[in-house]
Formats: sequence, C-alpha cells, structure tokens
Amino acid sequence: MEALSVAPAPEVEATPRAPSRLAWIGRGLLRAGWAPSFVFAAHVVLDQGFHLYGRFPRLDMPMHVIGGLAISFFFLGCWRAAVAQGAAGRPARGLTPLIVILSTAMATILWEFAEFGSDRLLKTSVQTSVEDTLSDILLGLAGGLVVAIASWRGGAPGPDEDR
Repeated sequence: MEALSVAPAPEVEATPRAPSRLAWIGRGLLRAGWAPSFVFAAHVVLDQGFHLYGRFPRLDMPMHVIGGLAISFFFLGCWRAAVAQGAAGRPARGLTPLIVILSTAMATILWEFAEFGSDRLLKTSVQTSVEDTLSDILLGLAGGLVVAIASWRGGAPGPDEDR
C-alpha cells in the first residue's frame, strides 16, 4: 500500500495592508493630541483644584491664547498626518495655514458654546459678558494665528508629517 503524501502548500507572500483612510486620525491624536489635552487638564486643575480663575480673572486671557496654540497645533498635526497617509492631497502653500486657522476658529466658537451651555445647564457663571466671550474667541484665534503663520513660513511647530 502506497502512503499518501501531501504536497506542501505553496508559499504565499504577505501583501502589505494599505493603511485605513481614517488612520490619520489616530496618528494625529498620538502625535499632537497631547497639547489640547494638557491645556484642558491644566484648565480644570487651575479652576476646580485651585480656584484661580475666581482669584485672578485675567488668567482666563493667557489660557485662551495657550488653548488656541494647543488646538491649532493639534489640527496641524492631524492635517499633516492626513497628507502623509494619503487621506488628503498635498496642499498648495497657503492652504495649510488657512485650514489651521479655520479649524481653530471652529474650536474656539464651540468652546464658547460649551461655556454658554455650562452657564445655562450647570448654573455656572463662566461667560460674564458678550465682551468677555468675544475677547475669548479673539485670544484663541490669536494663538491659532501664531501656528498658522509658522506653518506658512515653514517653521511650524508640530509633528513633521509632510516634509
């Protein structure tokens, strides 16, 4: 009786998997998400832990500038990750700063909506006046403008994804 023999399976070369079209989000979070997370954590500690905003109301002003810097750094990192991973095309020179500043504008406005909601739903008194709200938006945009200008000039801080 003849023994049955089984031929070895042919070798199959593993094909590299293409990154997901959404992988840039995770990469952006890992590379640049620490900045707005740190600023938010500092805000909570300064406000809830030390009650410094009540004692030093003007502390709110530099925190909005720093928040604008941090969130624009995050948006720049996400944009660069999207370009590097092929989820977005390589932008024209002026497009990256425009995207950064518009994203920062959106984030500052959403932050002010959150403060408004907090005042109404949680009975806080974060927004003291229209002037305060508008200056908060302007200060956040000022921080974002620094990163946008730096990205336009080529010396932008942040993850070096698209160079």
